[in-house]
Amino acid sequence: MNTGPHIAVVDDELATREMVGDYLRMHGFAVTLCDGAASLRHFMARQQPDLVVLDLNMPGEDGLSVVRQLKASGDVPVIMLTATASAIDRIVGLELGADDYLAKPCELRELVARIRSVLRRSARSAPAQPEAGRSVRFGTKWFDIDTHRLRDEDGRTQPLTKSEFLLLKAFADHPRRVLSREYLLDIADARDAEAFDRAIDVRITRIRRKIEPDPANPRFIRTVRGLGYAFEPDGALPRVSCPTGTRNIVSCRKRNGALPHRRRKSPATARGQDACQSVGELMRIRNKIMLVGGIPIAIAAGIAVAAWLLLSEAERARSGAVLAGAIYRDLLVAMSVRDDYVGANPAERDPHAERFRELAARAQVQLASLAPLARTQEQRREVTSFQDTLARYAARMDDYIAVTTVNDRLIAEMSLRAARLVTLAEEARARQHASNADIITTLTEKDQQLRRLRDIVDSAYQLRATLWGLQTVLQRPDGSDPSFALAQMQHAATGLGEALGTRRGGEARELGDLSRAAASAERADLAAITERLLAWCDRLLKIEVTAQRALQEEVAQLLTYSVEANETEQATQNVAVATLRLGQETHEALTRRDADLAERKLARSGELADIAAALPISPLIQTDMIDAITEWRERLGTTIEGIRKQNAMIADMDQTAAAMVAKARSLNDLFTGDADWLGDFIGHVLVIGATVGLLFGSVAAFAAARSITMPLRRLQGSMLALAADPLAGRIAESDRRDELGDMARAANIFVTEISRRERDLRQAKERTDETLAELRQAQADLIQAEKLASLGQLVAGVAHEINTPLGIALTTATLLGDEAQEFERALKGNQLPRSRLAHFLDRMKEGSRLLFDNLGRASDLVHSFKQVAVDQVSDEPRRFEMKGWLEDVIRSLGPLLRKTQHAVAIDCPAPLQVGTYPGALAQVLTNLVINAALHAYDEGESGRIAITVRDAGDQLHLTVSDDGKGIAPQHLGRIFDPFFTTARHRGSTGLGLHIVYNLVTNKLQGRIDVESRPGAGTTFRIEMPKQLAGEARTEAMAAL
Repeated sequence: MNTGPHIAVVDDELATREMVGDYLRMHGFAVTLCDGAASLRHFMARQQPDLVVLDLNMPGEDGLSVVRQLKASGDVPVIMLTATASAIDRIVGLELGADDYLAKPCELRELVARIRSVLRRSARSAPAQPEAGRSVRFGTKWFDIDTHRLRDEDGRTQPLTKSEFLLLKAFADHPRRVLSREYLLDIADARDAEAFDRAIDVRITRIRRKIEPDPANPRFIRTVRGLGYAFEPDGALPRVSCPTGTRNIVSCRKRNGALPHRRRKSPATARGQDACQSVGELMRIRNKIMLVGGIPIAIAAGIAVAAWLLLSEAERARSGAVLAGAIYRDLLVAMSVRDDYVGANPAERDPHAERFRELAARAQVQLASLAPLARTQEQRREVTSFQDTLARYAARMDDYIAVTTVNDRLIAEMSLRAARLVTLAEEARARQHASNADIITTLTEKDQQLRRLRDIVDSAYQLRATLWGLQTVLQRPDGSDPSFALAQMQHAATGLGEALGTRRGGEARELGDLSRAAASAERADLAAITERLLAWCDRLLKIEVTAQRALQEEVAQLLTYSVEANETEQATQNVAVATLRLGQETHEALTRRDADLAERKLARSGELADIAAALPISPLIQTDMIDAITEWRERLGTTIEGIRKQNAMIADMDQTAAAMVAKARSLNDLFTGDADWLGDFIGHVLVIGATVGLLFGSVAAFAAARSITMPLRRLQGSMLALAADPLAGRIAESDRRDELGDMARAANIFVTEISRRERDLRQAKERTDETLAELRQAQADLIQAEKLASLGQLVAGVAHEINTPLGIALTTATLLGDEAQEFERALKGNQLPRSRLAHFLDRMKEGSRLLFDNLGRASDLVHSFKQVAVDQVSDEPRRFEMKGWLEDVIRSLGPLLRKTQHAVAIDCPAPLQVGTYPGALAQVLTNLVINAALHAYDEGESGRIAITVRDAGDQLHLTVSDDGKGIAPQHLGRIFDPFFTTARHRGSTGLGLHIVYNLVTNKLQGRIDVESRPGAGTTFRIEMPKQLAGEARTEAMAAL
């Protein structure tokens, strides 16, 4: 983990943010990446960074507002790193408090150098504290060094920024001395890559606003051109003496340490100037330009005075013309508004009337304003006449409005009377309609009664006919059967009974009794009953026929009444329709103000009154209708008289309006003509004056231009020569005492400064190259140390692996020695039985086998370890069998794997030959296995590491995978970066995977990829040629 200064990188572009962060981490900085202002504030709530690298153009809150907030809440150094590189943006950023400004794209080494420079300035110890209570007078304020504030005579204090305090402190410590911009920039921490001078000038300007009585003409902090700034405690400029006869102003600067500061002086002071300075002032180019422009300016001034006098009159004429035009337009609008008033509905007239009065009043006011602008007597007479005509026109309009108001009221009352007449006619019609409805109802009832009587009469006649037939049958001498005639009689009786119905129940019961008696009587009694029935029928017929005749007469009378009532209703409705038509036609005549047509409508209204008087309706309604018609006719007559008055008024107003239009046009023409004449006269005066001034100015300009262009051409030649050869020397025109001399001297200073900076840049580049070489050598040393560490680990593995078989061999040899000594003692004592000899031989055979096996195992281990070691040290390519070689390499890592309890599985086809660098491949495989063992699992956790080899034609696919905890997504893209590690606390250098990547892509001519997900393990895939190109050519040459 980096323990250097903490840098916050704020940029909305992920690629830029991560690139800058990675580069800063490589140089030992602790870095926090923020994607915007909100993320930066969230981070600073937890930790304060040592410096902020800030982008300017970010979505949401931009970088300028972030700088403002950072400087308001603290003093965190800020470097603006942005694609916006204009001078305005740099100045604004530095004004807001940024400590440096760098434009994208930039050299990251320059960014690191600027960060370290700003951190050095911010860590610089504060200036020595002055004695307590020290204050220095700066113009209108006192500078209190202890409180870092300015205060005025009344004790009011004003805070200072850090740079303002440092600048004032420097001026207070060095009064009356010129302080260069470079010195002030270092003091105030105001450096910028391209805007050095502007940055300090802005700060000086802010200080002057606080201390100078007149910041535009500073007296206490003055500018020394070409050198810097000086503080004058008493506000008086130092006298810079230049001996009489000294012609070189540069030597004058050198002796006095400052440029002579020019300011306005009184005539007495000017007469006391040194000779060199007065002569120099006469030689300035600006004096020549003033001389050139003086004569034309004097002529122009005279022309300007005359033109001003004439222009005032022209302006007066133009104002009158504009005002006359406005009056003319208002008059036309007022006439249009009058026409709108005349043609508007009564309810809509008031706004037009108010608009007319407003326009008339405005025209009166404008005419009153136009009167003082009249330049001639004719104009004044026209204005007065126009005022009288406008007043008469407005008065006639007021009279017309009054008459129109009365007519509108009468027309409204006529409408009410017409509506009343229509209502009365409708009421009469409704009553008549109700009467007609009653007649119809009565006719309907009478018709139903007549139908019932007709049915009874018809049924009685039918019954009487059947009775007559029955009598005829009964009177026959042959004794015919009367049953059929009796049945017909009963059927007719039944029909008559139904016709009688329930309303005449007594007669129906009587008929029924007689009918049933006839049906049950004997033939001898049947004739008597038939006579009784005939008599009953005759009586009934006589009654019903009489009733039928009376009912028919009543129905005829009702029909007559119905026809008359219908005619009355139609006449009433015709009155209402005629009233509506007459009212509409009368309204149209009144709207058109047609008095003759209205007279004819008045005559027709008398006919309508006669019709209403003749209607057979209710007398009360008839009287109301006649009264309504009479009142309507009276108001119509009055309205007709008002219309005649309106027509006369409109005719009079039209004549007045025509006169006003003519007067307004005349006024407009008078004032416009006057303005045009004055404009032409002024134009002639200006043309003549400009021609005279141009002639004098041309002569003076030619003379002055010749005195300027000749030395300017010489200066141009010197500048071109200097541009072609920077070592050509100083510009010869630097001894001049005018602006060209200032330019030459400034160019000489620039050339000197550029040469110095070029020399400094060359030295800085040499130091950078040396540092880069040292870094590359350090990287090579680290890689070699990593190789030696692998070799040391191999040696440790060899020692551990060989120790076991050698220990067994040593133990076996020791036991065999003991057995030999015991066998020798038994042999010397002649106590050697056969069984003891056989036992000794068995033990010797077993010991020999053990010695042979373990020493052979040790020999094999030494052989394999020797090959691995030779491969790692020799760094030469060769062909080898892949599976056996893998087993040897993994065997060398046995102690480490047994310590971590990780299992390593090898999956490789047996007959696979590979021609490559075994040492480089062994270091790749060793670093991958060690990386998995140390980083893929937590401490104390065991896992499985799988090594898979596949033959893919000319390519070899080698996969190293584990089932550990995987790699975090934010680290996955950086695992091959040098010095990147997450286990530096356990001694990791962060070079292992970086070495793997370089060996695979360079020496082994392959490529390596990685896949990992948190909790799902990590897989490294290597694709490399089975036979290196150089090795293949070597083998081919050997075969030949």
